[in-house]
Amino acid sequence: LPAADPAAAAFLEGAAPPLGVLGDFPYRTREFALPGPGRLLVFSDGCYEFERADGSRGSLGQFRSFFVSRPEATGGDLLAHVREVTGRDALDDDFTLLSLAVRPGGTQWDDFS
Repeated sequence: LPAADPAAAAFLEGAAPPLGVLGDFPYRTREFALPGPGRLLVFSDGCYEFERADGSRGSLGQFRSFFVSRPEATGGDLLAHVREVTGRDALDDDFTLLSLAVRPGGTQWDDFS
């Protein structure tokens, strides 16, 4: 998420299976430049694949829209939102979100909940 224009957020998609699905899969290393300032979000599918209270499904596009419309949102903010739209406190899938702040002079861990 670029700080100057969150709507310009891009997904870094891989061609390999998700981590942990195939034990000893030979993942390739990829390098990319992170323009700063901004944030890099690393997340599991449980952050966007869930059933809403109305029976519809969450989507990756809605996940992106959540952070584009709330650039300073934390993992705790997203979890509260997911609990609100599902109508449940307990989720059916894992919910993992790592947020890295990209600032001039280096990358630092964000304080997230």
